Amino acid sequence: MIYFLLLMVAAIAIYISIQDFKFHIISDQLNLILLSTVFFGTLFVSFFENDFINFANSWLIALGVFCLLYFLAVVSRGAIGGGDVKFAPSLSVVLAWLNGSSVVWFLFLAFQIAGLSALFRVVFQKDSLKQKIAFGPYLTMGYLATATYLLVL
Repeated sequence: MIYFLLLMVAAIAIYISIQDFKFHIISDQLNLILLSTVFFGTLFVSFFENDFINFANSWLIALGVFCLLYFLAVVSRGAIGGGDVKFAPSLSVVLAWLNGSSVVWFLFLAFQIAGLSALFRVVFQKDSLKQKIAFGPYLTMGYLATATYLLVL
């Protein structure tokens, strides 16, 4: 059951990433669609597997991810957008359901891929350090890589 939810979240995350890449914004409507899918999906899996402790732990981890990204957004004066702050916790819930520590890898991969991409753009394309990049696609790449790793295990 949780694997179907992983795939649904991946499809929605890819769509959100395309929108973020094109327009540099993640709308609240798309975040709400993802959040409701994740909430009702994990609630359904909780009923099906009778595992409400995992449900609560996953959402507590998501709250921690939200707080971390909100802190980074405030400290960096908006370098991380509000859409990204709301997008990452929704992705982390499903990963936390499978393995709580996988959320650390998800965020690590997202930030590393984004950093390498920004470095490449500055060095080879002569972009400015102040150039805005969409962080949503990198969150999705981190999610997909982590989910794939968890599925292979």
